[in-house]
Amino acid sequence: MSIPGFSAFPEIPQRSTPEADFDARMSALFQHFAITHRAEMLAFIDFLENNSTVIGAALNGTTIGLNTPAAARFTTVEAGSLSGEAVQSSPADASAGKLLQTGAGGLLATNPPTLSDPAQLDVPAGIYSIAAADGWPFDGTLLQLRRNAGRGLQIAARGSSAAPNASSEVHVRTSGNAFGGWARLIHSEHLVGTVAHSAGKPVGAVIERG
Repeated sequence: MSIPGFSAFPEIPQRSTPEADFDARMSALFQHFAITHRAEMLAFIDFLENNSTVIGAALNGTTIGLNTPAAARFTTVEAGSLSGEAVQSSPADASAGKLLQTGAGGLLATNPPTLSDPAQLDVPAGIYSIAAADGWPFDGTLLQLRRNAGRGLQIAARGSSAAPNASSEVHVRTSGNAFGGWARLIHSEHLVGTVAHSAGKPVGAVIERG
């Protein structure tokens, strides 16, 4: 809806105008204010109550009442949750320009989004849930860090409480257009215990005692 226009005012008479002409012109001026200008002002007020003077594209075509908006239109935004195309469709939505939801990228999430494909290179940075059944080293949590397209670092932590040291197992791997192998981080719980290896790589403790 375009902004209503205003018609031109009648010519304002001067004091030097002949009396008969002066009266006619003043009458026309008062008539314009009382009828024409009043109607145009009411039309303009109605426009402001039901439309925005902001260019439509800037509001994504949304109509907003400036004077008497729809009931709870602004209070709902203040007290409730944002929604619509400007907000992520899900915590894993990586579309540019979207407002983040709670849990976006796994942050503040009780259950992070699941990353099912261990071979997927362009995974957005974030925190994910992983499962051994999908080909990951174990069931657990993955921290995905990115340098650029196809390059980054993944840190996987076992999420199982089975076995004494299972929950403290952490693996790391990097990608440079392809993933390298997993490297297990050695910490205090791996130093002393049963020494073991698989395909030449240690899978047990570093030192065996006894």
